Amino acid sequence: MEPTAEALSARQCPPFRAAPGLRPAADGPPRPIDKVLPRRSHLTAFLSDDDGQTWTGGLVLDERSMISYPDGFQDPDGVITIVYDNNRYGQAEILMARFREEDVLAGKFQSADAKQRMLISKATGPKSKP
Repeated sequence: MEPTAEALSARQCPPFRAAPGLRPAADGPPRPIDKVLPRRSHLTAFLSDDDGQTWTGGLVLDERSMISYPDGFQDPDGVITIVYDNNRYGQAEILMARFREEDVLAGKFQSADAKQRMLISKATGPKSKP
């Protein structure tokens, strides 16, 4: 049975399925995995092969602040897709990053199909906080 993988931010996101053996996660900047930051920034992907006990790699998907609500999946070809918000009351964008496990281990977008900050949607109406 495949392990369940989780996309994590400062707050938990829903689990997603990943290829057997490795467990991708998106979290804050390269730092001890248990350190909490004062604000959401540096969305970073890590891998674990021991059900989240230890983590390797560190691919920064987006270094800006006000990045939130990542969620994602790994397709049968091994491509990992993470969708996330960028400053919902300012830029009001929904973005996507696509990459592979080898990109996470290398710490850079290097595979042919890897790409970051792909715009999915941008709100154009008034942006007021509720």
